[in-house]
Amino acid sequence: MEQQNNVQQSLTREEMRIFGISAIGGALEFYDFIVYIFFAQVLAQLFFNATSTVSSLLLSFSVFATGYVARLFGGLVF
Repeated sequence: MEQQNNVQQSLTREEMRIFGISAIGGALEFYDFIVYIFFAQVLAQLFFNATSTVSSLLLSFSVFATGYVARLFGGLVF
C-alpha cells in the first residue's frame, strides 16, 4: 500500500492575483443580478406596461431568467 504525500503547495503571487481578480469579477456579475431583482417591480412598470401588474412582473422575471440562462451557456461556450 502506497503512502500519499500530503504536501500542501502555497499559491504564487501571480496565482493569488488571478484568484482575486476572478473573485471580484464574479461578485460584480452577481451584484448586477441582485440589483435587477430588487428593481424588478420598477422595471416591470416602466418597460412592460401590461394591463396586469402580475403579468408585467412575470415578464420582468423572465428577462432575468433569460440573462441567467445565457450566463450558463456562455460559460459552457468559453
